[in-house]
Amino acid sequence: MPLLDDGVIEDEETFSLLLDRAENASVEAGTGVGTIADDDAPTVSVSLTTVREDVGTAVFTITLDQPVSQALTVRYDTVDGTVTGTVESESVSGFDPDPPGPTLPSALGDYLLQSGEVRFAPGETTRTVAVYVLDDQSMEPTEDFTLQAQVADAAGGEPALGAGTILDDDLGTLSAVDTTVMERDGATEIAVTLSPAAVGTVTVWYATVDLTALGAMTTLRRRAS
Repeated sequence: MPLLDDGVIEDEETFSLLLDRAENASVEAGTGVGTIADDDAPTVSVSLTTVREDVGTAVFTITLDQPVSQALTVRYDTVDGTVTGTVESESVSGFDPDPPGPTLPSALGDYLLQSGEVRFAPGETTRTVAVYVLDDQSMEPTEDFTLQAQVADAAGGEPALGAGTILDDDLGTLSAVDTTVMERDGATEIAVTLSPAAVGTVTVWYATVDLTALGAMTTLRRRAS
């Protein structure tokens, strides 16, 4: 008996087979029930999210492309990208997941590794997952990690991926160093220091301003990196 694969998420379905008017035999059990188990699953997607590291959490939205008639479980895991996740242990004891969270040494990692499940009730199509982001005091470039999600009982297939981007909130301090020069030297260099050292390029505008000395030309205003 051929079956039609409709691609629609639906409950288990039944039909019956009836036996009647047998020749040279008697019908004892004239009805047989056939059960059709649904093999369709919704498509899962994970949103992109961008967050400053001092906010405390990066929130992802897991979405089903269509509602389900029965409860459905989706598993999720975080995966390191350019950032390193850390497990919640004594090394981060006292961590408060509510924003803005504590300031932690960068050696502990940039976010808390997470894995778990979200359960979709019948009719639901979206659920959210909050990943805790750790605030450090290191100047660093924009970083990223991934949240992957997949229907818990799905056989094979690739998980859905959502990128999480962490923006640095730490700024270095610039200072111009006093200098003394003999006028016969013709030129001078004034050192500018940055603390702490930056991972990327830092750019600052600078200008000369007359005090007791008078500039011989229009005041300079330039940009340096």
